[in-house]
Amino acid sequence: MRLGLNTLIRDPDDQTQWIPIETMIDLAIELGLDLIDVQLDRGLRSLDDAYLRSIRERCTSSGLDIGYAGVGHGFVGVREHDATITADALAADEWEDRVS
Repeated sequence: MRLGLNTLIRDPDDQTQWIPIETMIDLAIELGLDLIDVQLDRGLRSLDDAYLRSIRERCTSSGLDIGYAGVGHGFVGVREHDATITADALAADEWEDRVS
């Protein structure tokens, strides 16, 4: 079995921000995990090729695999209220569109 972590963790000091990917990589290495799952719209400073390659290199040089790189909200909707984003059930037709 391989263990990893997902980077979907908000900054405890500022719940409107995500913990930077670099911090999450360091944590995964410190914990001796095997991989890290990333969301391309959370925790990254940029989607620039050079920056993304530097993130990949940081992981691979430390023996940390990137298990998943995703984008979007998946199979849940989002609701924003007072700068807080929470998961919300999708309408049946929207769920069907995302799954099919």
